[in-house]
Amino acid sequence: MAWYYGTYSCGHEGRVDIGGPTKDRQRKADWRFSGLCPECYKKHIEAEREEKARVAAERSAGMELPELTGTDKQVAWANDLRLKILENLTAYLKKLDRYMAEKGLEFIPNTTIGIDEASNALDWFMLSKTEARYWIDIRQDGVTFNTLVNEYHTHLDEELHGDAMKEVEEEEAMLTVVPKTEPGHEIKKGVVKFVINDSVSVQYIKDPDFIGIAKELGYKWNGSFWEKKITEYTGDRNDRVAEMANKLLLSGFTVQFPNNKAKEMAISGNFAAENDRWIKYNETDNLLSITWKVRSDMLYDSARKLPGAKWKDSSMRVNIEFYREVEDFAETMGFSISSMAKKKIEEYKLKERGFEIADVSIQSKENVTDKERIAKSLKNTGAIIKDLKDE
Repeated sequence: MAWYYGTYSCGHEGRVDIGGPTKDRQRKADWRFSGLCPECYKKHIEAEREEKARVAAERSAGMELPELTGTDKQVAWANDLRLKILENLTAYLKKLDRYMAEKGLEFIPNTTIGIDEASNALDWFMLSKTEARYWIDIRQDGVTFNTLVNEYHTHLDEELHGDAMKEVEEEEAMLTVVPKTEPGHEIKKGVVKFVINDSVSVQYIKDPDFIGIAKELGYKWNGSFWEKKITEYTGDRNDRVAEMANKLLLSGFTVQFPNNKAKEMAISGNFAAENDRWIKYNETDNLLSITWKVRSDMLYDSARKLPGAKWKDSSMRVNIEFYREVEDFAETMGFSISSMAKKKIEEYKLKERGFEIADVSIQSKENVTDKERIAKSLKNTGAIIKDLKDE
């Protein structure tokens, strides 16, 4: 390395540090001094940049492009970047238009849009991107035709369904309830969200209090959210939502309901609790099956007293011919009767109505003593028993 002194083309003197083979150093130094000095070069670049920014700003204004937001340097740079992207996309669309005219195509290949819609997409794109930072961030990758069209369609969809989305958001707000808590009791963070379909699904962050309530009410974790399948034995969907939501609200959780009915039921407490006491029908044994979840000696003893009752597979089995006694038991002890059990009971009632009703007479009997029977027999045979002979 060696220092070489000289005069730059701008007239300023200076020095340059040249490396490499000695024979080439003077040539390199002469080339370096043929240009502007570092300070003048910096001013030249700055002036060139300002001129490009001025021209870009004038062209943007002439094309009625919106002003960009950002710092002065960002805006100046972004104006130039935006114009280059616009020129490239405009040239591409013109080329595409000629190609479609030659081929007699109505739609752009591999799409369902025509050239006019593509042109509208370009206009919207240029008018909607008003942040200088956006154009700076995409300077490397630029904007592809597919990106342009996809963003435009997203915009149209949002514009078309904007009012509907707003209504949905307003409805969700109306269906969201924050519990009133006593001083010193905090409201849980976040919102518990219910979804109703073939099951009742509940979404919430991992929280021990929430998990405890979900498990208590028979909800299962499916890997994404807590879920309870709705069957005849769980009861109505809205009752299940209201039952869990009521417990959650009382525990300080904010709840978003799927509908107003479940919301009103949960707040008022006016819902049917899930019943775990059922009279079902066991088709294998053709018997009524009495089931309950929570261990109870009283229920067991009461059910065991039913006619012919037998305990099998965690349920008390009773022959359907004793349905009257079972129905009385169900009413007294708060049991629900399944649709299948009701059907079989009705079938048996119909069968009962076919039973013959008879007025049965009492058998007539002669009031004869054994002594008289024997005497009568002897008289017929002419024999005399010693005990009956006169002395």
